[in-house]
Amino acid sequence: MFGFVKRKIEKKLHNQQLLLKAQRLELIEDFTQTIDELKDEDTNAQLVVGHGVNMANSFFIQKFQSISVFQSISVFKQKDYIKKLEIMETKLRKQDFLLAQGFGLFRLWLVVLAWNDTELIQLINTELEWISKHGLPLSNPVEYMKEISKQEE
Repeated sequence: MFGFVKRKIEKKLHNQQLLLKAQRLELIEDFTQTIDELKDEDTNAQLVVGHGVNMANSFFIQKFQSISVFQSISVFKQKDYIKKLEIMETKLRKQDFLLAQGFGLFRLWLVVLAWNDTELIQLINTELEWISKHGLPLSNPVEYMKEISKQEE
């Protein structure tokens, strides 16, 4: 009887591992495609996307102060923050697709941080650093988001 339960658990774990591998491959494909397309865009588009990355990073730093703090919180809280960022990305998409794209790239980085996938973290870090340099630093992202919300009304 215990052999049956053990095999059932092993099968479930195997299926979960396959799902994670598929999600990882999909994330790599989406991220790489977006970056490749962005590298073909003009500098104005790169500036706006970089600005979105910098804005999302400013929110992240205000909330967590560091990567290690984010990685030390529960998976539930990590997912909750990622979901909130996704909601902000969706709101931004109605106003400025490229700015929202920067949020999306940053959100993918957070997903990889939550997975603690060092190989993907390095890959995404390199590309986010590149696009972030094209964007403008943001002194007060909260005020900017308030302006975006006012424009939606």
